[in-house]
Amino acid sequence: MTAMRAALAAIVWSLILAAGCHRRPPVDFHEAYIWQRQWTAAVVSAVAAQQGEFAGWRVLGLQLVGSDVIETRPDLAALAGPGKPVRLVVRIDGARGPLAVPALLARLSPLIVRWRAAGLDLTGIEIDHDCATSALADYASWLQQLRRGLPGELRLSITALPSWLDSPALDQLLATVDDSVLQVHAVERPDRSLFDGKQARQWTLAFARRTQHPFAVALPAYGVRVDTDAQGRVSAVDAEADIERSGAGGRELRADPREVARFLRQLASDRPENLRGYLWFRLPVAGDRRGWSAAMLGAVIAATPLESHFVVRGTLNAGGSVDLALRNLGTLDAPPPAVDLPAHCRLGDALGRYRLQSTPAGLRLAPDADAWLPVGETMDIGWVRCAQTLEREWVIR
Repeated sequence: MTAMRAALAAIVWSLILAAGCHRRPPVDFHEAYIWQRQWTAAVVSAVAAQQGEFAGWRVLGLQLVGSDVIETRPDLAALAGPGKPVRLVVRIDGARGPLAVPALLARLSPLIVRWRAAGLDLTGIEIDHDCATSALADYASWLQQLRRGLPGELRLSITALPSWLDSPALDQLLATVDDSVLQVHAVERPDRSLFDGKQARQWTLAFARRTQHPFAVALPAYGVRVDTDAQGRVSAVDAEADIERSGAGGRELRADPREVARFLRQLASDRPENLRGYLWFRLPVAGDRRGWSAAMLGAVIAATPLESHFVVRGTLNAGGSVDLALRNLGTLDAPPPAVDLPAHCRLGDALGRYRLQSTPAGLRLAPDADAWLPVGETMDIGWVRCAQTLEREWVIR
């Protein structure tokens, strides 16, 4: 009897282990890229406020632009405070070949020493290089040489492009690194789409079949402003930089958070075993004109429904006029709505991104076509004088 029970127990235990082996593991992490050359007080505040949302940081440390090597100045104390793992990102702009490895190490090695001395949990180096597909074999050789010059305990990762999937050299390239990041945003013409969820899923599944190592997917949490010339060619793209190059004819193009959330839901039910997490470009920072709000990104990560919820608040002045402000209390960054005023409001004016219009029903405060109101923020929209008392607050959905 004892032998039979032992045999049955062994069978049951083997079934439990087998079920566990086939259970799809949860996503291991969400991390954020911090992509500022100069760290302002707003960036430091964002790192402190959002440390609970992200498992780690990917921080721009060096940027190679032409022959220039630009070193960023992150606040190392702010990064070290939360104790999150950090990867130092080296961005190589343009289609030019990477800087010679000895020259790069001469700039990179002191950074590694300095970041570690500041108390950072520096776990790896990430190379972000939009290498031409035809040059992937050369890129692999360059990475092998770079690895030999890095401390052995640091992981080496790269960002990868979907256009590389058709290259036989991709296998050789991926074998040179510990892990990789598949970028599925801003990989096509910027005036068409920042993110296509259906295409991104196809790329992700295809990439999972090509790599034997863990990988993450880089997703967008931003928008851009794109300008085109008379021939329809892209002439300027404004993203996170302060300097605007697009003209009056430029248009805002934003990654649709609902589509990104749908991508996450669909991939959750059919996730490759070696997909370990998601990297968000970029960390939400107050004042970033084209970045998502922290509240909306948090809602996307948590799979919270994305909805607009606007509230107009009136503040009575001593002279009898009412100042009007609009606040976004939903979970979705969105264009602000038009505000129709009661018929007894006969005098007023608009402020900021709003314009006053007269309609058969009365006055209307209408937003500019490209106005935008992130979650949690307030926008002054105008003032009015009314024959009757206005409600202090009213909702516009």
